[in-house]
Amino acid sequence: MSTVTRKLTAWLAVSAALFLFSVVSRAQVYYGTVRGTVLDLSGAVMPGVEVVITNVGTNISQRVTSNEVGNYVAPNLIPGIYRVTAEKSGFKKFVADDIQLTATADRRIDIHLAIGSAAESVRVEGGAQLIETENGSLSDVKSREVFTYVPVNAEYRSIWNLVQLAPGVNGAYGHTYAGAGDGGNDGYDTNFTIDGIPVKDGWTGWTMGPTMTYIDSYSEMRVNINGTNASSGQSSEVAVVSESGTNRLHLEAWLHYNAVGFRARDFFDPVSPSGPPTWRPNFQVGGPVILPKIYNGRNRTFFFFSWQGLRGSQSPQTVDLTVPSADYRAGMFPSTIIDPQSGQPFPGNTVPASRISPVSKYYQDTFYPAANTGLNRYRNVKVFAQGNNSYATRLDHKLTDKNSLFFRILVERSVPAGRWDSNNPLIGVASQWRDNYLQVLSDTHVISPTMVNEFRVGHSSDESYYAGPNQGHTVVAASGLQLGNNLPDVPAMPAMNITGYNSLAQTPQGGWLWSTYHLQDSLFVVKGKHNLHFGTQISQYLGTMYPSSPSDVYGSFTFDGRFSGNPYADFLLGLPSGSSRRTSVSPTYPHRLNKEFYVTDDWKVTPRLTLTVGLRYTLLDPGTIAKNVIANFNVTAKALAIPASAQSLVAPEYKVDTPIVTADKVGLSDKLLNIDRNNFAPRFGFAWCPGSSKDLVIRGGGGVYYVGMQPYISDGGDAPYEINQSFTNSVANGQPLFAFPNPFPTAAVQGGSGGFAASGMNPKLSTPYSMQANFTVEKKVLGMGISASVMTTMARHTVFWHNLNAVPANTTPFNVKYASVP
Repeated sequence: MSTVTRKLTAWLAVSAALFLFSVVSRAQVYYGTVRGTVLDLSGAVMPGVEVVITNVGTNISQRVTSNEVGNYVAPNLIPGIYRVTAEKSGFKKFVADDIQLTATADRRIDIHLAIGSAAESVRVEGGAQLIETENGSLSDVKSREVFTYVPVNAEYRSIWNLVQLAPGVNGAYGHTYAGAGDGGNDGYDTNFTIDGIPVKDGWTGWTMGPTMTYIDSYSEMRVNINGTNASSGQSSEVAVVSESGTNRLHLEAWLHYNAVGFRARDFFDPVSPSGPPTWRPNFQVGGPVILPKIYNGRNRTFFFFSWQGLRGSQSPQTVDLTVPSADYRAGMFPSTIIDPQSGQPFPGNTVPASRISPVSKYYQDTFYPAANTGLNRYRNVKVFAQGNNSYATRLDHKLTDKNSLFFRILVERSVPAGRWDSNNPLIGVASQWRDNYLQVLSDTHVISPTMVNEFRVGHSSDESYYAGPNQGHTVVAASGLQLGNNLPDVPAMPAMNITGYNSLAQTPQGGWLWSTYHLQDSLFVVKGKHNLHFGTQISQYLGTMYPSSPSDVYGSFTFDGRFSGNPYADFLLGLPSGSSRRTSVSPTYPHRLNKEFYVTDDWKVTPRLTLTVGLRYTLLDPGTIAKNVIANFNVTAKALAIPASAQSLVAPEYKVDTPIVTADKVGLSDKLLNIDRNNFAPRFGFAWCPGSSKDLVIRGGGGVYYVGMQPYISDGGDAPYEINQSFTNSVANGQPLFAFPNPFPTAAVQGGSGGFAASGMNPKLSTPYSMQANFTVEKKVLGMGISASVMTTMARHTVFWHNLNAVPANTTPFNVKYASVP
């Protein structure tokens, strides 16, 4: 059994156990609610009336009963079009059609029963919800119709483009919104979910962007600018709902063609844009699951499948390199070249072939193209292909009249996008790929007419890797460089930086794998005028970071003409003026486990006044790096604090003056940060409809909102586990300190490691949070909902950096100032 399989099996086992014990979390990020009061025509409440809420598309119903004060609530309803009916002996049947329910929407449908025969009915039309009458949250909803018909002025028809149309959003264009927020919040205060499952990496707070690239497999997007309900962790949220099948078989296929030449010229550009076009083919199908003579899934089982892709080319890559001329390649120079061994000029200003380093000749002949423009210019152009595929499948099934579930899987895979590395065709094609996966399973169980439970478990992942085309071992063996026997087998290329020429180097490896395992369970209880929610949310974040340090082990070498008088002559002689390298303990494996709990009450004080009160408790893990390869600069001790278990992993080359202490010596755990356990977040909201009409509502609220993840020290590695080493070459009595094929000084003359930038975080750092409030007035006018809102945000305990090397401001003369910490 693989490590991944063992982890997944263990996690599912824990999930199953938690399901047996847990009560709840934030299901309303996906589901909607229909509520109201049953009255007779005199205005008296009517308890014991059965209310049926039916999804018109699937014909699946939820039955609830009005309680002792006439209230009914139907939570956990899939977004769609609904019909609400109510019947009682001696009264006409009540029917409300075309109730358009969006995700997290709270629709109020009051039922007025008139005396008469049950064969008669009173019908009303619901339509879209124009104003919010039940809570104080601020939100903006975009439906599938908006996805389809609103023009998106961008190459990608993505959720990210539509998010910017929501009021209050301050994110920049496209994916940069992943680090921005809405309602005055930053990225740490904004959550991103698909069907209620977070799509954030859980370590840095950045979203798994490609999961929201394609909009056509989703039915709705809601931007909660300021949530007043304790069921939401952050103050703002972007919640996306996937498309589901209905009783009607539906198939669509279309092609989105983007011709760069059709775009308008930017006002400041002299010419219109040009470049290759892209095609985005799309196909989707949904309906009831029907297996002829075996199974008829009408009114019971539904499917939806979509495929969306990208085919086309990247913008042309133009190459314009400065390369050595044919004479320079042969060691012939137009001016005097000094022989570093004798200190005298080379005869004929020519480096003898016997003195040209085999390492340099290999690099020159293998990676420098011959000039094709003038003496020393190489020019070329090429167009590389690009593409990706997104597959989404969803299955909805009604197990019993009281139990239903759905399962969805999303697979998004990119075709590796290639480019000539370092803009040099002979170095080869560097590429990057990125894959995203999302799975969610949800089960809704109607325990009684006044109690509903929803359990949800999900997983999202984001994996990407990029690197240059050459393996380090291959280049070292072919060139003859002597770099030691412990080189990692990774894409790498010792870099040659020659003054006046394009460097010979490739992209170091890089990438990440983020996996989020999420479990939540929601319990909804109706008690008189109170609608109670209880909840818990558990998120396990596992990561793998692929930094550049393994590639950097192979080193970088600089040639500036210090020894011969010409940079390229120094290169041919194999005499770098300086060399550098880095040690590595990568990759690193960060992980953390977050736990959150809440209780909230929507109290219908009067038919026109609703109060929302709640409390959320958040326990955020500062995180751990596998093998504990982290360090935190401790200001009091003026030393790097490290976990005791990581002492053996300190780089032998670490020889700087900053001392090292173990965490226990400075009163810390191996996390190097104290866990803040005082994260209580109260919430309050109200919605009031003054007067006799419900065309006007005054609402608002606010609360305390903690960030989605605790700030962390680092991704692991760095000093004192990874050390940057830099060496300066010199020549004494005709002998260099180092030269090809041994481009680093021997251990006997290595004076020490290079310097490093030590950073630290206050180990007693409190969890950052914001305090936010809003006030809104909404009114129906001419078939529209007009809204005016004011909102305020205040942040507390936010992270800021202080440079301890900076001299504090004071009146002491400059020449005698000293920093507080050296």
